Amino acid sequence: MKQYILSGVILAALILPSCSEDNLDIPKKGVVTADSFYSDPQNAENAAMYVYERGMAAHTVAGSYSGGCVWQGAIFVLTESPTDDIYWASLNEGDHSDCLALNEFRNTFNEDLSIISQAYSAYYQMIHASNIMLDYYQYNMVKDDDELNDIVNRSVAEAKLSRAYAHFMLATLWDNPPLVDHTIAGDAKLSNTPHSEIIEWCIKEAEEAAQYLPSKSNINDQDLTIRFTKEFAYALKGK
Repeated sequence: MKQYILSGVILAALILPSCSEDNLDIPKKGVVTADSFYSDPQNAENAAMYVYERGMAAHTVAGSYSGGCVWQGAIFVLTESPTDDIYWASLNEGDHSDCLALNEFRNTFNEDLSIISQAYSAYYQMIHASNIMLDYYQYNMVKDDDELNDIVNRSVAEAKLSRAYAHFMLATLWDNPPLVDHTIAGDAKLSNTPHSEIIEWCIKEAEEAAQYLPSKSNINDQDLTIRFTKEFAYALKGK
Protein backbone atom coordinates (compact mmCIF):
# COMPACT_ATOMS: atom_id res chain seq x y z
CA MET A 1 0.00 0.00 0.00
CA LYS A 2 2.86 2.38 0.87
CA GLN A 3 4.30 1.71 -2.55
CA TYR A 4 1.04 2.81 -4.20
CA ILE A 5 0.83 5.97 -2.06
CA LEU A 6 4.41 6.89 -2.85
CA SER A 7 3.83 6.33 -6.55
CA GLY A 8 0.72 8.55 -6.39
CA VAL A 9 2.64 11.36 -4.68
CA ILE A 10 5.39 11.21 -7.31
CA LEU A 11 2.85 11.21 -10.14
CA ALA A 12 1.01 14.21 -8.66
CA ALA A 13 4.33 16.05 -8.30
CA LEU A 14 4.98 15.51 -11.99
CA ILE A 15 1.47 16.41 -13.18
CA LEU A 16 0.67 19.50 -11.10
CA PRO A 17 3.52 21.72 -12.38
CA SER A 18 2.57 20.84 -15.94
CA CYS A 19 -0.93 22.23 -15.31
CA SER A 20 0.39 25.73 -14.52
CA GLU A 21 -1.13 28.51 -16.66
CA ASP A 22 2.39 29.82 -17.22
CA ASN A 23 2.97 26.86 -19.49
CA LEU A 24 0.21 28.16 -21.78
CA ASP A 25 2.04 31.45 -22.31
CA ILE A 26 3.91 30.33 -25.42
CA PRO A 27 5.46 33.00 -27.68
CA LYS A 28 3.84 33.01 -31.13
CA LYS A 29 6.14 31.96 -33.90
CA GLY A 30 6.54 34.13 -36.97
CA VAL A 31 5.08 37.21 -35.27
CA VAL A 32 6.98 40.50 -35.08
CA THR A 33 5.95 42.85 -32.28
CA ALA A 34 5.76 46.59 -32.81
CA ASP A 35 8.64 47.18 -30.41
CA SER A 36 10.92 44.68 -32.14
CA PHE A 37 10.04 46.07 -35.58
CA TYR A 38 10.42 49.77 -34.83
CA SER A 39 13.48 49.36 -32.63
CA ASP A 40 15.52 48.13 -35.60
CA PRO A 41 16.92 51.02 -37.73
CA GLN A 42 16.95 48.64 -40.70
CA ASN A 43 13.13 48.89 -40.72
CA ALA A 44 12.96 52.69 -40.91
CA GLU A 45 12.17 52.79 -44.61
CA ASN A 46 9.43 50.16 -44.25
CA ALA A 47 7.96 52.18 -41.40
CA ALA A 48 7.91 55.24 -43.66
CA MET A 49 6.03 53.24 -46.30
CA TYR A 50 3.25 52.64 -43.77
CA VAL A 51 3.03 56.41 -43.25
CA TYR A 52 2.64 56.82 -47.01
CA GLU A 53 0.00 54.09 -47.07
CA ARG A 54 -2.09 55.95 -44.50
CA GLY A 55 -1.78 59.13 -46.53
CA MET A 56 -2.83 57.33 -49.69
CA ALA A 57 -5.79 55.71 -47.95
CA ALA A 58 -6.95 59.10 -46.72
CA HIS A 59 -6.98 60.58 -50.22
CA THR A 60 -8.10 57.71 -52.43
CA VAL A 61 -10.71 55.01 -52.76
CA ALA A 62 -8.71 52.85 -50.34
CA GLY A 63 -9.96 55.19 -47.62
CA SER A 64 -13.30 55.50 -49.28
CA TYR A 65 -16.40 57.32 -48.23
CA SER A 66 -19.79 56.11 -49.35
CA GLY A 67 -22.34 58.86 -49.59
CA GLY A 68 -25.19 58.50 -52.05
CA CYS A 69 -23.57 55.87 -54.30
CA VAL A 70 -20.15 57.52 -54.59
CA TRP A 71 -16.91 55.83 -53.64
CA GLN A 72 -14.00 58.22 -53.25
CA GLY A 73 -11.51 59.23 -50.62
CA ALA A 74 -13.10 61.37 -47.92
CA ILE A 75 -10.52 64.13 -48.33
CA PHE A 76 -11.01 64.21 -52.11
CA VAL A 77 -14.77 64.58 -51.71
CA LEU A 78 -14.51 67.30 -49.06
CA THR A 79 -11.85 69.42 -50.78
CA GLU A 80 -12.95 69.02 -54.41
CA SER A 81 -16.75 69.06 -54.16
CA PRO A 82 -17.05 72.80 -53.37
CA THR A 83 -14.85 73.74 -56.37
CA ASP A 84 -15.66 74.36 -60.02
CA ASP A 85 -13.54 71.35 -60.98
CA ILE A 86 -16.24 68.79 -60.33
CA TYR A 87 -20.02 68.36 -60.44
CA TRP A 88 -21.65 65.26 -59.01
CA ALA A 89 -24.13 64.57 -61.82
CA SER A 90 -26.16 61.38 -62.21
CA LEU A 91 -29.10 59.87 -64.04
CA ASN A 92 -30.82 59.12 -60.75
CA GLU A 93 -32.24 61.72 -58.39
CA GLY A 94 -30.65 61.40 -54.97
CA ASP A 95 -27.31 60.02 -56.16
CA HIS A 96 -24.25 61.66 -54.63
CA SER A 97 -26.53 63.53 -52.25
CA ASP A 98 -23.86 64.41 -49.69
CA CYS A 99 -21.41 65.40 -52.41
CA LEU A 100 -24.01 67.64 -54.05
CA ALA A 101 -24.68 69.27 -50.69
CA LEU A 102 -21.05 70.39 -50.69
CA ASN A 103 -21.04 71.09 -54.42
CA GLU A 104 -24.03 73.43 -54.19
CA PHE A 105 -23.09 74.99 -50.84
CA ARG A 106 -26.24 73.89 -49.11
CA ASN A 107 -26.54 74.61 -45.41
CA THR A 108 -25.01 71.29 -44.42
CA PHE A 109 -21.43 72.12 -43.42
CA ASN A 110 -21.85 70.64 -39.95
CA GLU A 111 -21.66 67.35 -38.07
CA ASP A 112 -24.76 66.08 -39.92
CA LEU A 113 -22.61 65.58 -43.01
CA SER A 114 -20.53 62.50 -42.23
CA ILE A 115 -17.96 63.23 -44.94
CA ILE A 116 -16.64 66.11 -42.83
CA SER A 117 -15.92 63.99 -39.77
CA GLN A 118 -14.48 61.22 -41.94
CA ALA A 119 -12.01 63.59 -43.61
CA TYR A 120 -11.07 65.01 -40.20
CA SER A 121 -10.43 61.50 -38.92
CA ALA A 122 -8.41 60.57 -42.02
CA TYR A 123 -5.92 63.39 -41.39
CA TYR A 124 -5.43 62.29 -37.80
CA GLN A 125 -4.87 58.72 -38.95
CA MET A 126 -1.99 60.06 -41.06
CA ILE A 127 -0.67 61.91 -38.02
CA HIS A 128 -0.99 58.85 -35.79
CA ALA A 129 0.96 56.66 -38.23
CA SER A 130 3.71 59.28 -38.30
CA ASN A 131 3.81 59.62 -34.53
CA ILE A 132 4.13 55.87 -34.00
CA MET A 133 7.20 55.85 -36.22
CA LEU A 134 8.69 59.00 -34.69
CA ASP A 135 8.43 57.51 -31.20
CA TYR A 136 11.24 55.18 -32.28
CA TYR A 137 13.25 57.05 -34.92
CA GLN A 138 15.02 60.40 -34.78
CA TYR A 139 17.42 62.29 -37.00
CA ASN A 140 21.04 61.10 -36.85
CA MET A 141 20.33 58.21 -34.49
CA VAL A 142 22.67 55.78 -36.26
CA LYS A 143 26.27 56.53 -35.30
CA ASP A 144 28.28 53.70 -36.85
CA ASP A 145 26.79 53.38 -40.36
CA ASP A 146 26.58 56.51 -42.53
CA GLU A 147 24.54 54.84 -45.27
CA LEU A 148 21.93 53.51 -42.83
CA ASN A 149 21.89 56.85 -41.03
CA ASP A 150 21.02 58.59 -44.32
CA ILE A 151 18.15 56.14 -44.88
CA VAL A 152 16.82 56.70 -41.36
CA ASN A 153 17.13 60.48 -41.72
CA ARG A 154 15.18 60.46 -44.96
CA SER A 155 12.50 58.19 -43.48
CA VAL A 156 12.15 60.43 -40.42
CA ALA A 157 11.89 63.48 -42.69
CA GLU A 158 9.11 61.80 -44.70
CA ALA A 159 7.15 60.98 -41.54
CA LYS A 160 7.56 64.49 -40.15
CA LEU A 161 6.58 66.08 -43.45
CA SER A 162 3.50 63.87 -43.72
CA ARG A 163 2.51 64.90 -40.20
CA ALA A 164 3.11 68.58 -40.97
CA TYR A 165 1.08 68.36 -44.19
CA ALA A 166 -1.85 66.77 -42.34
CA HIS A 167 -1.75 69.49 -39.66
CA PHE A 168 -1.55 72.19 -42.33
CA MET A 169 -4.66 70.84 -44.07
CA LEU A 170 -6.50 70.52 -40.76
CA ALA A 171 -5.64 74.14 -39.94
CA THR A 172 -6.72 75.22 -43.43
CA LEU A 173 -10.09 73.48 -43.20
CA TRP A 174 -10.86 73.66 -39.45
CA ASP A 175 -8.80 76.70 -38.37
CA ASN A 176 -7.61 75.60 -34.91
CA PRO A 177 -7.58 71.79 -34.54
CA PRO A 178 -5.48 70.08 -31.85
CA LEU A 179 -1.77 69.81 -32.64
CA VAL A 180 -0.69 66.23 -31.94
CA ASP A 181 3.07 65.71 -32.16
CA HIS A 182 3.27 62.44 -30.19
CA THR A 183 1.26 59.26 -29.75
CA ILE A 184 -1.71 59.60 -27.42
CA ALA A 185 -4.24 57.29 -25.79
CA GLY A 186 -7.50 56.71 -27.60
CA ASP A 187 -9.49 58.40 -24.83
CA ALA A 188 -7.21 61.45 -24.55
CA LYS A 189 -9.00 64.80 -24.29
CA LEU A 190 -7.36 67.40 -26.51
CA SER A 191 -7.79 71.14 -26.68
CA ASN A 192 -7.64 73.24 -29.82
CA THR A 193 -4.38 74.87 -30.89
CA PRO A 194 -4.32 78.44 -32.23
CA HIS A 195 -4.10 78.58 -36.02
CA SER A 196 -0.93 80.67 -36.08
CA GLU A 197 0.84 78.25 -33.74
CA ILE A 198 0.05 75.30 -36.00
CA ILE A 199 1.30 77.14 -39.09
CA GLU A 200 4.56 78.15 -37.40
CA TRP A 201 5.07 74.56 -36.27
CA CYS A 202 4.44 73.26 -39.81
CA ILE A 203 6.99 75.73 -41.23
CA LYS A 204 9.62 74.57 -38.76
CA GLU A 205 8.95 70.90 -39.48
CA ALA A 206 9.11 71.47 -43.26
CA GLU A 207 12.36 73.44 -43.01
CA GLU A 208 13.98 70.70 -40.95
CA ALA A 209 12.72 67.88 -43.19
CA ALA A 210 14.03 69.60 -46.33
CA GLN A 211 17.60 69.12 -45.09
CA TYR A 212 17.26 65.33 -45.28
CA LEU A 213 15.17 64.91 -48.43
CA PRO A 214 16.51 64.40 -51.98
CA SER A 215 15.67 66.53 -55.01
CA LYS A 216 14.34 65.14 -58.26
CA SER A 217 17.12 64.95 -60.81
CA ASN A 218 14.75 66.13 -63.56
CA ILE A 219 11.04 66.29 -64.37
CA ASN A 220 11.14 62.69 -65.59
CA ASP A 221 12.66 61.28 -62.41
CA GLN A 222 10.24 58.43 -61.71
CA ASP A 223 12.07 57.13 -58.65
CA LEU A 224 10.95 60.13 -56.60
CA THR A 225 7.49 60.48 -58.12
CA ILE A 226 5.74 58.75 -55.23
CA ARG A 227 7.90 60.05 -52.35
CA PHE A 228 8.38 63.43 -50.71
CA THR A 229 11.18 65.59 -52.04
CA LYS A 230 13.03 68.67 -50.88
CA GLU A 231 10.87 70.71 -53.26
CA PHE A 232 7.64 69.47 -51.66
CA ALA A 233 8.96 70.51 -48.25
CA TYR A 234 9.70 74.01 -49.56
CA ALA A 235 6.28 74.14 -51.25
CA LEU A 236 4.55 73.29 -47.98
CA LYS A 237 6.59 75.91 -46.19
CA GLY A 238 5.62 78.46 -48.82
CA LYS A 239 1.92 77.72 -48.46
